[in-house]
Amino acid sequence: MARKRKEIAITDEEKQNLQEISKSRTASRSSVERAKIILLVLEGKTNDEIAEHLVEVTAKQHS
Repeated sequence: MARKRKEIAITDEEKQNLQEISKSRTASRSSVERAKIILLVLEGKTNDEIAEHLVEVTAKQHS
């Protein structure tokens, strides 16, 4: 049985901050990845869709 997703509520300022981090070249790789994951959750992506996206991104980085 799949777990029910918890709703995330953030302000416009917090969302803007996440968008900036997700595009940053100076933030740590883990911070950039976490910001991207949160933004995908806010877009309504499922855990499976997010996992697939991360696999694709990782594959591109290693090719």
